Amino acid sequence: MLEERQAMHKTFEIPLDIPDVMIEKVGTDRHGDFVMTVKSTIEGTHCHICGKKITKVYGDDREITLRH
Repeated sequence: MLEERQAMHKTFEIPLDIPDVMIEKVGTDRHGDFVMTVKSTIEGTHCHICGKKITKVYGDDREITLRH
């Protein structure tokens, strides 16, 4: 039983090849698929209306599911 629990806590690395993101959380869903929560490391973006560079957070967008 102890060996089974230890085996479940081993780590591994998979290159995501997704630039400018930081992994915040990793887990599994009810189907056993991995679910990762990532956050952009890019500071600022351009306004979708006027095109000016913005760096202050106004709000968050909806979550998306990305199959990789």
